[in-house]
Amino acid sequence: MNFPPADLVGLQRMNDIQFIYSATVGLLAHISVILLITFVLDKVLDDAYFACHLWTGCFVLILALPVVVAFCPAFAFDLAFLLKPFISASGKGQQALALLAIVGIATLASIRLLAGFRLNRWMRLTAKKLTDDELAHVHQIVPEAIKVKRIVSSDEAIGPFCHGQFRSTIVIPSYLLEESDWVLKHAVLHELAHLQHHHPRQLLLQNLCTTIYWFHPMVWWAAERASITREYLCDEVVVQQDGDVANYLRTLAVVAERSTEKSQQMDQLEFVRRSSFIRRSERLVRIATRSNRPPSRWRKLAALAVLLILIAAITAWLLKSSSFAPQTQSPPQQTF
Repeated sequence: MNFPPADLVGLQRMNDIQFIYSATVGLLAHISVILLITFVLDKVLDDAYFACHLWTGCFVLILALPVVVAFCPAFAFDLAFLLKPFISASGKGQQALALLAIVGIATLASIRLLAGFRLNRWMRLTAKKLTDDELAHVHQIVPEAIKVKRIVSSDEAIGPFCHGQFRSTIVIPSYLLEESDWVLKHAVLHELAHLQHHHPRQLLLQNLCTTIYWFHPMVWWAAERASITREYLCDEVVVQQDGDVANYLRTLAVVAERSTEKSQQMDQLEFVRRSSFIRRSERLVRIATRSNRPPSRWRKLAALAVLLILIAAITAWLLKSSSFAPQTQSPPQQTF
C-alpha cells in the first residue's frame, strides 16, 4: 500500500486550512453586506411589521450561507480575496482563530442551554395557574387571550413576558392582577401580539445567529435592532386595538418602574425593559402625531426596488465569481 510523504500530507492540510479560512472571511464579509442591506431597508421603510419579517429573512439567510459556501465556495472567495490585504494570518494563526471560534460557539451554546433549563425550572417553581375568576377576568377584557394555551402568574416575575416555541405561555406578574383593567389589558395584548406574529421563532433564529457568529459585532447589533423592532410592532398592535396612546404609555411607565434586568428572563420576549423604554415611548408619540396623515407608499416601493436590484446584483456577482474563483490544487500523489 502506497502512502504520500509526510511533507505532502502537511502541505495538503495547510491548503485545507487556508481554504477554510478564506471561505470564512468571505462568508463574514457577505454577512456584513446582508446586514447592512437589511438595516437600510428597515430605516427607509420605517414599518415595524415589514421590518420584523425582513429581519427574520435576514437571519434565515445568514444561517443558510455556510451551506451555500460548502456547495459553492466561489461565492465566498470573491470578497475574501478583496479583504485579504486587511485580514491575514499565518497558518498557526488561522488554526488558533478557528479553535477560538469553535470554543466560543460551544461556550455560548452551553450558556444559553443552561439559561433555558434555569428558566424552565424557575417556571416550575414560581409560576402558578390563574384561578378560574382571574382567568375569566383576563378573557373578559382580552377575548383573544382564549387562544393562548397557558396563562400563568408569578410573584417573582418583574414584568410580563411570553415563552415557548410549541406550548405558548404568557407569564403575568402577580402585581398586574391588582392593577387597573387597562394596564392588564395592555400587557396581555402586547404579549399576545408576540405570539401571533411568531416572535419566539424569530428569537430562536436570532439566538442561533449570535451563537454561531458570536465573533461578528454586526450580528449582535442586528440582534439588538431586531429585538427593538419586535417591541415596536407589538406596541403598534396594542395602540391600534386600544386607540389610546396616552393610556398605553402610562402602562409602559407602570411596568418600567417595577422592572429590572433579571437573569431568569434573559432572552425572553419581555413587555418592557428600561433600556428600551425611552425609544419605544418616543416612537409611539411620533406615530400618534402622524396618525391622521395618509400613509406614504413611495418608501415601500423604493425599498422593494432596492431589494430586487440587490438580489439581481448578488446573483450576477455569484455567477461571475464562479468563473474566476481560485482553485485549490492538491499536491500530486506519488507512488513508490
